Amino acid sequence: MVDGSSYKESNGKPVFYVPTPDPTGIDISKNPTISLTFSEAALAERLDKKGKVCGGLDPNDPLCAQVMIVGKAVVVNDKAAVKKAENAFGMRHPLAPWLAKGGAHTGGAYYTIEPEYISILDYYGGATEVSVKGIFYILSVTARLVNKYVVYYLTCD
Repeated sequence: MVDGSSYKESNGKPVFYVPTPDPTGIDISKNPTISLTFSEAALAERLDKKGKVCGGLDPNDPLCAQVMIVGKAVVVNDKAAVKKAENAFGMRHPLAPWLAKGGAHTGGAYYTIEPEYISILDYYGGATEVSVKGIFYILSVTARLVNKYVVYYLTCD
């Protein structure tokens, strides 16, 4: 998962790679609706002095924030966009150099998400739906200002 090779190049829309034989790739080919979940528990600055995430809270506690983006997985076909994604994967994931060289030997594709629904869960009482247009502007600006990594989980609906 990348969003530019640096936070200065972020646009708020993640790019991810899915190998062709991976079950996720097969699912996406049949139904491109996916959800991406980003968890506050993955942020190093949220570790307490004992190394526990979210100040010692369980990562699934609502006070340990999560953002879920639901939408359609869209193949990145534009050659310039693919090259940009390869460069970003090379910078962000140096231990997986194959991501910067066209992907796995089995074949695959780079995807992005066309968001339809975004929710944030950061307190008790349920998640809050936020504006797709507004949140991607905020994510883009925030990503440029903050130099942190976020872990993602990809699920197919």
